[in-house]
Parts: sequence; structure tokens; C-alpha cells
Amino acid sequence: MSTATQGRYTLDTSLTQLSKGSLILLTSLVLTMGFTFIGRVMVARIYGGTESTEYGIFSLAFVILNFCAALATLGFEFGIPRTIAYSRGRGDIDRAHRVIPVAILAGTVSSLIVALSLFSLSGTIATQIFGESQLALPLKILAAGLAFFVITKVICAIFQGFDNIVARAYFHDILRSVLFPILLIPWLFTEPSTIGVYYAYLASLVLPCIGLILYVKKRDSHELTRHLLPTKRIDQGAAKELLTFSLPLLLSATLQMIIGWSDSLVIGMIRSADEVGLYNAAYPAALFIFLPAAAVGGIYVPIASKLYGERNMPQLQENCRLMSKWIFWLSAPIILVILLWPKTVLSIFGPIYAENSATALRILSIGFILSNLTGIASGTLIAIGLPRFILMTNLVAAVINITLNFLLIPKMGINGAAIVSTVSFTVISILRAWKIRAVTGSLPFGPKLARSGIATGAAAFLAFVAFGSNYDLSLWSVPLVTLSLYGLTFVAAIITRSIEPADTALVRATTLRIGLYSRRLDRILSKLT
Repeated sequence: MSTATQGRYTLDTSLTQLSKGSLILLTSLVLTMGFTFIGRVMVARIYGGTESTEYGIFSLAFVILNFCAALATLGFEFGIPRTIAYSRGRGDIDRAHRVIPVAILAGTVSSLIVALSLFSLSGTIATQIFGESQLALPLKILAAGLAFFVITKVICAIFQGFDNIVARAYFHDILRSVLFPILLIPWLFTEPSTIGVYYAYLASLVLPCIGLILYVKKRDSHELTRHLLPTKRIDQGAAKELLTFSLPLLLSATLQMIIGWSDSLVIGMIRSADEVGLYNAAYPAALFIFLPAAAVGGIYVPIASKLYGERNMPQLQENCRLMSKWIFWLSAPIILVILLWPKTVLSIFGPIYAENSATALRILSIGFILSNLTGIASGTLIAIGLPRFILMTNLVAAVINITLNFLLIPKMGINGAAIVSTVSFTVISILRAWKIRAVTGSLPFGPKLARSGIATGAAAFLAFVAFGSNYDLSLWSVPLVTLSLYGLTFVAAIITRSIEPADTALVRATTLRIGLYSRRLDRILSKLT
């Protein structure tokens, strides 16, 4: 087992890779989610913060596009990194390379088929399913960018399998999310244009793909890049291996999309585009809770797959437990801000959203807590080769989701949709945590995380009862309050003795890489454990 010494604790190389890769992904995801959120806020503001119908139509088009992208990707976004990393872990580099042309060819063909289908059926989807004729043209425009979107995902997944997350961070995450709000700026100062918003989104799908292809060509001398171009004969064995592993993940990803987005679709079918707009202010805000888990998960699967390929289960268990704790520490302040001050968070969209979506946001934040704590479980199940179990848990949750959506949304509207999402994500979390316990012998979280979580939550709640419930928190004070809650989480971790030598070693490794390490910091870290 390769290790790196950090202070008195011997840090496994896989944890060092996780700290480095997760920091890069966390930075890119902060920018990505931040600019994506800004883009949605700008769309809501372009149409006026006091009316939500046009924003609801945009949200429906966005959901349908992402459903189609998940279908066209064939599960490769998760299957490719695992298949390549697993082959590398077993020392079979040639087999890892043979997967690449299969992935690119299959992804290109499937994306073109799905894009043409969406373009042809856009009118039917708009009028017959949602009763919104205005939805047809946006679907046609976005269909033109679907193939570019999918190809970007596939190429980034290939790089990710070789521990290169820079391509994903720059092209899939940052560039795409930054371009959209930039392209929306002219519409903030002119007469609102429904079509202009969709052409801006189309450009944000096409331009990153072109940039990624140029990036690939520029790296012609690199060994990996030579295999990115599908010029060789397709290896049938590699195709079978990739598709066998990825297709269950395709079904799983589709079911995951149903769990995550069917509420918006059902609201659109049963209620109105106006309520879709209201709900899609609360849901994206709640997704910030998953930001740390997404950052860790992006680099966790390839590294965990290599450990599993090496049959290094003890280190795999240790990584899973430590990463779960760090996910909690990084997400707890976000959860608390959303849970305690939902109206303040939603006021950025406009007054109608703050007044009508706050309860839904609070319900979603409660529901996402357990899912966030067990978020690393999904990556572990993929790494150890259990995509079918992920499929089954998603199937169970999707059935519950769809059934409850049709029962609760007609009566309770967006609050009913939030309750359904909470139930669905909780079911998935419990089932996956149980499976991880059965396979690895340990849960992704332990007593130290529980103690730290209880202490943080109790202290924050008491502070809210004493001060926050009577204080109208302004939008501009949210960053300061969030930083204060990070301090509270840190103090709670110290008081409950939740900080371990491995945690301080991770901090040392990370600060060394970014040039913030010092002797004073080392002395502080030594005292924490």
C-alpha cells in the first residue's frame, strides 16, 4: 500500500489523491453551481420577479433536456470512469484504452438519435402532455445542442477514468455554467425575449464541446489523447464490457432523473407552468446541500475502483468513512442557512418566490440531510461493481416517487412535491447505507460524525431561537452567517472530539499543495488530535 507521511499520521496515497482531486472539483463545482444558480435567477428576473409562468416553461424545457441527455449518455458518465479505472487497477492498461473508441462512437450515435426524436416530438410533448404550446419552440432549440452536451460528458468521463479531472472541471462544469449568465446579460437591459434565453443556453452547450475537442487535439502527443479518436477497429470485447456495466447505470440514471425531476413534470402536467416556476426556485437552492458530496464523489469513484481492483478493502472502508465526515462538515452550514432562513435565500429570485416557495425549500432541506450523509455510498457501490443494486434502489424510489407525486401534488401543490422528494431520497439513503454495511462491514458514517452533527445542529437551533427567529436576515448577510456557521461546525467537531489524525493529515496534504501550509498551522493541527 503506497503511503505519504503527513506529520505523525501515515496518509494513504489514495486519500492524498482524494484531497487534491476533491479540492479541484469542489472549486469547479462551487463556480458551476454558483453560476448555474445565477443563470436561473437571471432568467427569473428577465421575466420579472413577480410572475413565474415563463420561468416555469424554461424549467420544463431544462428538465426535458436533461432527461434526454441522461438517456443518450447510456450510463457512460459513470460507467466509463469505473471501467477504465478498474482495468488500470488490475494493470491492464491496453484494455482501458480499448474502451475509449467504443464510448465515443456509441455516445455520438445515441445522442443524435435522441436529439432528432426530441426535435420531431417537441410539438406533441408541449401540447399533448403539458398543455403549453409555448414549450414547443424551446424544445426544438435545445434539441440542437443535445449531441454536443452528451459528447462533452463522454470525453470528460474518459479523462476522469485516467484521474484527469481538469477536462471536466473546465469544460463540462465551469465554462458551460459561466457562459449562460454571460450570454443572458443583454436581455437584462432590453425587452424580455423568450427565444433569446434559449439560444443563450444552446450556445452554452455547443461552445464548451468545441473547446474540449480543440483541447483534445492540442494534446496529440499525449498517450491518452491518441486513443480518444475512434480511428481503430472497435473491440467487441471492450464494447460488451462497457455496455454490460453501463446499461444498468443508464436505467439507474434515468430512474434517478425521475426521482429528481418527475415532480416538476407532474406539476406541469397536473397544475401549471406557474407552479413549476415556483418549485424550480426551491429545488435548485436545495441542491447546494449536495455540493461537497458531488465534489468528493467526482474523484472518489475512480480511486475507490482502483482500491477495489487491488482488493484493498480496509483502505476503501477508511476512505468512505472519512469522506462522509468531511462531506458533513462542509455541507452542515449550507443546510442550516437554507433550513432556518428559506425566504431570505429565495428572495434573490423575486418576491413571489420568497412568499410561495419557502415551505417547499425547508421541506427539501430536511429531506436532503440523510441523503447527503450517505452520498458517498453510491460511489462505493459503483466502485465495487454493484450497479444492479443501485438500479433496484432507484427503481423502488422511482415507483414511490411517481405514485406519491400523483397523490400529493393535486392536493398540496409544490409542498406535496417537496414531501415526495424527501421520502424518495430517504428511501434510497437507507437502502444504500444498509448495502454498504452488508458488503464492507461498516457504515459510511460513524459515531464521531453523529456526535459532531448533533452538537452543530443543537447549537445552531438554540442560536436561531435566541436571535434568528426575530431577526430579518438580509440577502447580503447570508455569506457572513454561513462563515459563522462553519466556525460553529469546527468548534462542535473539537468539543465532540470528532477530529482524527487522518483528518489533520488531509488538511496538511491539501494546504501543502495550495501553498498555505505553515509551521503555525502544523502546531494548531497537532493540538486538535
